[in-house]
Amino acid sequence: MSRHLTLRKKLAKTQTSLWAYILIRVVLLIGAVSIFYPFYNCFVISVLPYKYSTSFGFYLFPPEFEFANYQVLLASESFQNSFLVTLFVAVVGTTYNMLLTVSMGYALSRKGYYGRTFFINMVLITMFFSGGLIPTYLLVRGLGLIDSLFSMILPLGIIPFWMILMKTFFGSIPDALPESAQIDGASDVTILFRIIIPIAMPIIATITLFYAVARWNEWFNGMIYIRTADKKPLQLYLREMLISMDSKRLDQSALSALGGNQRIYTRSMQMAMVMLTTLPILCVYPFLQKYFVKGIMIGSIKG
Repeated sequence: MSRHLTLRKKLAKTQTSLWAYILIRVVLLIGAVSIFYPFYNCFVISVLPYKYSTSFGFYLFPPEFEFANYQVLLASESFQNSFLVTLFVAVVGTTYNMLLTVSMGYALSRKGYYGRTFFINMVLITMFFSGGLIPTYLLVRGLGLIDSLFSMILPLGIIPFWMILMKTFFGSIPDALPESAQIDGASDVTILFRIIIPIAMPIIATITLFYAVARWNEWFNGMIYIRTADKKPLQLYLREMLISMDSKRLDQSALSALGGNQRIYTRSMQMAMVMLTTLPILCVYPFLQKYFVKGIMIGSIKG
């Protein structure tokens, strides 16, 4: 009797685990579909010919493909300028962020660093309080950065939370490694670039991607500080296109890419703009996906 009872309990436990497994998979599948569908819907709308776009029907699969919207955007001088501006801000800004974050995180992780606690507290304060928009604008104007691309780069040097993650990881590295290098005559710069950074590549790659996404999505500082249309970032250009788009905003050279024989539907053009704005940064994710969980978890092991 006891044997049969034990088997029943094991069977019930197995069935419960199976139903829990199925439920988790169903929930994850629903979440994945809800995340993927908006991008897919944008793509479908962006490739619909004009005659289908104006019907306002639902298409799971496009009856016809037409890439006229992409041709117009890629031929647009305004889009090209905005793309290059965003690319410059993303590359230079991310490099600037990582230099400050890595160097500051390493310095604050050294237990013998004089004033270490004071500077850590100063960083923590900025997580809860800021100077405000008007003082920041006055500072940027005083530095002569109005209508300069560096107005979208220099004001944001580090994000405190990510710097603290970096510092926490550096603090988890055994002291014997830098101490043995110091005995051999290595300087702090040599220790950082030859020993610490190769060990910290998972969290460095993760935080680099976080900074790159933030820089790629930059539009607020561009809206405040940029005056020249050719210096506006891609996201600001997208925002203006989504709010008020008409054929006058598109370059004549871009419209001529269609040969004057096709018509442009505003909503399809907007969705094509969303796709072209989103895809470049999404293409970076698969190459750094493996570092996400590992990098963040390593940086949160001990403080």
